[in-house]
Amino acid sequence: QVLIFLLQLVNQKFEFNSDIYSDGLSIYPNPSLNGLLFIETQEDVEEANVNLISPRGLVLFTTTISKFNTRQIFDFSQFPRGFYVLQVQGKSYNSFRRIILEH
Repeated sequence: QVLIFLLQLVNQKFEFNSDIYSDGLSIYPNPSLNGLLFIETQEDVEEANVNLISPRGLVLFTTTISKFNTRQIFDFSQFPRGFYVLQVQGKSYNSFRRIILEH
């Protein structure tokens, strides 16, 4: 019975579930206990800039992903514990989330 259940789960189509306030951006786990964050967008974002911003507004980390169309993993364990803002910005897309690093 377990094998049948697992096969059913594997064969299910993946759907991005978001609430009306998410702007199609999902970041988890939040808070992050080890500095690792999984980030995904509902739509494909061309030339996506991912920025980690301090509470004072300083950009501490930035990278560009040519086509943000799959789940991305980021390691922010080198940054101190605290609150940050994570921004994903593309040509026609811009979304921010407050994140918490608790490592």
